[in-house]
Amino acid sequence: MRAVDYLRVSTEEQKKGYGVARQSRKATRHITCTVRAWHATNGLGVPAAPLSDEEWARIAPLLPKGRRGTVRRSVDAIFCKARTGKSRPDVIKETGATVQASKHFDAWTRDDTWSCVNAALTDVEQVPLPEIRLLPSMVVEGRVR
Repeated sequence: MRAVDYLRVSTEEQKKGYGVARQSRKATRHITCTVRAWHATNGLGVPAAPLSDEEWARIAPLLPKGRRGTVRRSVDAIFCKARTGKSRPDVIKETGATVQASKHFDAWTRDDTWSCVNAALTDVEQVPLPEIRLLPSMVVEGRVR
């Protein structure tokens, strides 16, 4: 006998940024993009373009030291993800970042470093976050083996 998981994701939940995740044998709702959610929660836009050398010089002292270029590519990837709404693999290809970018973002939001970075960039031209593309309310059905 096989169990079937159901998860309803309403349009209202999608507006809040919730989507569907499958974790082991249980489907759960989750925030689809933590980068976008963090910026939306804090009411911030994102830089309109990749950071210039001058802008990078302002925020570099706020960030922990990393391997040469890795931290800068991570910052560019985080802002690119928030600005475009692209998937992580697409952002990694576009910016040359590594999967370390999401680990950096998680660590920097936990210790409030990311808030300091955004505060240092308040005079940089900002763009609003992209609109979430909503799907109609749906039921997701899957089989658990």
